[in-house]
Amino acid sequence: MTESKEPKDVLITDSQHCKEVVSTLNRESVLAVHCLILDKGFIGKLTLVLMGTYSGDVYLFDIQENMDLFTDGGLHSLLESNGILKVMKGCRTDSYTLYKQFKVTLHNVFDVKIADDVIEEHNGRLLHQRLNIQELCEKHSTYSQVLYSNENIEDFKEQSAARTELWGTRPLTADMMSSAANLVRALIPHLYEKLKCCIENNQLEKFLTERIQEEVTCCQDHDRNEQQKQRRKDNLMKVIHSINDQLKTSTKYSDLTVDSDEKLAVDRVNYWEAKDMTESKEPKDVLITDSQHCKEVVSTLNRESVLAVHCLILDKGFIGKLTLVLMGTYSGDVYLFDIQENMDLFTDGGLHSLLESNGILKVMKGCRTDSYTLYKQFKVTLHNVFDVKIADDVIEEHDGRLLHQRLNIQELCEKHSTYSQVLYSRENIEDFKV
Repeated sequence: MTESKEPKDVLITDSQHCKEVVSTLNRESVLAVHCLILDKGFIGKLTLVLMGTYSGDVYLFDIQENMDLFTDGGLHSLLESNGILKVMKGCRTDSYTLYKQFKVTLHNVFDVKIADDVIEEHNGRLLHQRLNIQELCEKHSTYSQVLYSNENIEDFKEQSAARTELWGTRPLTADMMSSAANLVRALIPHLYEKLKCCIENNQLEKFLTERIQEEVTCCQDHDRNEQQKQRRKDNLMKVIHSINDQLKTSTKYSDLTVDSDEKLAVDRVNYWEAKDMTESKEPKDVLITDSQHCKEVVSTLNRESVLAVHCLILDKGFIGKLTLVLMGTYSGDVYLFDIQENMDLFTDGGLHSLLESNGILKVMKGCRTDSYTLYKQFKVTLHNVFDVKIADDVIEEHDGRLLHQRLNIQELCEKHSTYSQVLYSRENIEDFKV
C-alpha cells in the first residue's frame, strides 16, 4: 500500500512551472477556485488565484509577481474551460475582476453561496443571508478544519481578505499561504457535494445555472445586472410590506427573530423607501413631451411586469394619426406620451423598445387599430399583448355565441369588472368614449 499523502500548498510564480501545473489541473473534472483581490478603487487588483483539488492540494498562482501566468502559463484557458467545473464562493467579484483585468470569462461555475440562496428561496425565503465561507461550512458541511487556525491573524478572515493590504505583502509567509489554502479546501468536496445533492433533490439545477450566469456576466450585461438589482429591491420591499401588514404596531426591532427576513429587511431598507411606504400616494397622471424625460420614465416602466396601453388616434384618412400613447401601472399611475408634440419619443425616448418588449405584458382594448397605426407610422410591432375585448369574444364563443358584441371599455367594465370609477364623468363629452 502507498502511504497517504498530506495535501500540499504550492506557490507558483514562474510561467513554465505554471504551464506544467495547468497541464496537471486540466485532468481534473472539478476544481475549487478563489481570487484574492486588493481593494484599490472601483476595480480591485488581483493578487492571487487559488485552485484546490479533491485530494486537498492547493495551488497559489501569484499574479502580483507575474501577470504572464494568465497567457504564457495557460491560466486564462484553464479558467475559461467548459470541461472543468469551478466551485467558487462569491463568483461575482472574482469574475468581474478577472474580466476587467485579464478579459477572462468564467465558464462552468458552481457557486456555493448562490446555491445556498436558491435553496433558501425554494423554502420560501425572500432575502439572502450574508454568510462567509466559515458560516456556510457550519450550515451545510462536515468540514472540520478550522479555517482561521491562528488567533493572531484575524485579518486573514475570508470576508475581509479581499480588502486587506496583507495579501499585497511579499514574500508570502507560511501562515498566509495556509490561511489562503484553507479558503478553497473548504469548498470541495464536502460543502460542494452537500449543496449539489440538495439542488438536485429539489430539481433546482436550471434555476441555479441562471442565477450563476447572472453573476458571472455582471460586468458584461448591464440590462441583466439592472434586472437583478430590481429583483432584490422588489423582494426587500415585499418583506417590508409584509411587516406592515402582519406585525403589530407595538412590535419592536428586538422582537424580530435573528436572521429572519423581517430583521434583514429592516437592516437593509433605506430610510426614504420606508418613509414613502408610510405615506399613501394618490395615483398620478404625467404628461411627457421631452425625450430625456421619456427616457427616464421608460426606464422606470421597464421594471413593471404588466402595463395598460392605449393609443389615441386622430382619424384622418386610411391611416389615423397617432397623437397620444397612454400607459398605466398597477399602482394607478398613468403616463401620457404626447406623440403629436414630439415624435422622437419613440426613438430617442425609448418608447419603441418598450412597446416591443417581450418581458412586459401589454393589456389593451382593441389592439388591432393601435398595432396597425404603430406599425405604419413608427414600425413598432407589439409583443406580449392581452386584449380585453378579444378575451371577452373568446369567452363568448366558448359559451356558444357566434357574433361578437361591439362593447366599449365602459361596457366591458360593467360586464366583467368591479371597477367603480366613472369613465365618462361629463355628459357633454360623449365623443371621448373609447
